[in-house]
Amino acid sequence: MKHISTKILVLTLLLVSTLIILNGGLSLQVLSTESRAYTLQGQQSQTQAISKVFETDFAKAREVAAKVFNLKVREDDLKSSLETILNDARDVNSAVKAVGIYLKEGTPRWVEAGEQEFSGLIKRDATWLGSLAGTYVLSNPGLGEDSLALFPSKSVVIGVRLGFKHLKTECEGSNIGVFNRNGDPVMFCSDTAEKRMGAAMDAVRDILASSFKSGTLEKSAGLWGYSDLLDIGKVVSVIDTQTAYRPAYVLGVKIVLLILMSVGVALGASILVARKLAAPIIEVSGATARIAQGEFDTPIHVETKDETKILADSVASMAQKIKKLIQSEVEKTKIEAQLEVAGAVQRIFIPEKTVAFGDLKVSSFYKPADQCGGDWWGFIRGKERVAILVGDVTGHGYASAMLVATTRGCVSMIQDQVDREGEINMGPREILRAFNRVVFEATRGEMNMTAVCMVLDIRKGTYVYSSAGHNPSYYLDSVSGEARSMNASGSRLGDTLVMSDELDEVEGSFSSKQDKIVLFTDGIQDLGVQEQVLGRKGFKKFLKGHVGHSGEVIVESVIQDLVPLNDGAPLLDDVTFLVIEQENHAS
Repeated sequence: MKHISTKILVLTLLLVSTLIILNGGLSLQVLSTESRAYTLQGQQSQTQAISKVFETDFAKAREVAAKVFNLKVREDDLKSSLETILNDARDVNSAVKAVGIYLKEGTPRWVEAGEQEFSGLIKRDATWLGSLAGTYVLSNPGLGEDSLALFPSKSVVIGVRLGFKHLKTECEGSNIGVFNRNGDPVMFCSDTAEKRMGAAMDAVRDILASSFKSGTLEKSAGLWGYSDLLDIGKVVSVIDTQTAYRPAYVLGVKIVLLILMSVGVALGASILVARKLAAPIIEVSGATARIAQGEFDTPIHVETKDETKILADSVASMAQKIKKLIQSEVEKTKIEAQLEVAGAVQRIFIPEKTVAFGDLKVSSFYKPADQCGGDWWGFIRGKERVAILVGDVTGHGYASAMLVATTRGCVSMIQDQVDREGEINMGPREILRAFNRVVFEATRGEMNMTAVCMVLDIRKGTYVYSSAGHNPSYYLDSVSGEARSMNASGSRLGDTLVMSDELDEVEGSFSSKQDKIVLFTDGIQDLGVQEQVLGRKGFKKFLKGHVGHSGEVIVESVIQDLVPLNDGAPLLDDVTFLVIEQENHAS
């Protein structure tokens, strides 16, 4: 930053110069566009004016042709009738110089009145005349400044000779030409127009092929304008590109000189601005460097009352916010470390994935939504009986984990009592009531837990279970292939100090060695995203598809098929899943 003045100088100069150059370039572009548009507009106006004069003369030719078509006289009287029509036409419009009729039937021949014979002017054979369709205008050297308009019908062709001397006088010197629909020139207003258009017939052909009545075209180094000439052709004008853009070129040179002068002024102004701005920016830069090294209380002395002062205040404020953020991150790191420890301790409380009790085996899957979960499962082991418990604390996180640890202590307390007595002498209802008292006294009713407890006779294969507001378990019947819901009513743990008597105890037994019991928390039914959530029906369908499989295979299917439904998204709730089965059967 030692050369901040130079940097500001260069930056300001570049900015100002760029703006000046862009403005100049835009001006040149606009000027060039306007110059082109003005030229094209002038050309189009010229072509339209000539077109109107030509149309007036041609209208008279049509009128003469109509009178000839309507003649009903003998062939011997035809020439005198033509002379009468010609004289009448000349009285109205001196452009009409001759009129004739070409008879196709019999021996083809011309009957005419007026100047030079038509047969000597039309350098085409009789076949061409006989096949002529539609009004046609042509010109040749023998006509001088005149043209012939031909109006064909089935049996005759009417010819009218038109003099264009007055028309050429009106457009004399301009680059305008008249072409019939076949691209043959009818008239040029100047030798320059004849030469220019003759060398660029590709542009003329494009214009004649256009379906527009009038328009403009830029092609063959020229700007072209054109207007329709009734149904016989087009009036075309052209001007070379260099001439069209000459006003823009002259003014462009002046704009370039003005740009150079403006850049010089900008250079002087940039030097003054750089010196004024450099000092406070250097101060802010130095303070920023010290803040980056950890000196967050560094003062910034800027006396200006502009954006630099705002920047200095922002940097100072940012330094204090970074300081607080770092302190907050340190505290957050400590809390996360504590949560990680709590989660690790909690995972120690969760039994192994596969636990065997004589002829019974429990296969399990456990996955918390956070570092600390609110799900848990455990067991109490007697000589002939075992109690399996699954709990789900409301919510998940640190508070839920602490309540899980408390209930896990209750499991240890009951296990100590069973060890002393040698057997589990309590039913599932009594065990859940003991847990309820622990949960209520730990939270004073502010948190609660759902739970299911199943006491199984290891040797006989019978069981008794109770549910404290927990979702129903499932019995997988290997004979029917069904997954039957195991319902038992009861209120949640922790709502009141003393649970009501409405806590069912349901008895049952394994009907077959291949049957299984599934205990779980509702987090497994929440797996999935958007419309792909598993839900209760999807979970039951999954269980029915695995009735004949072993517990270990079912657990592996949960891991491989159900957990991926979340598509990498965080779990909405903790997941606990257990399969209880009798040993010694094929998977």
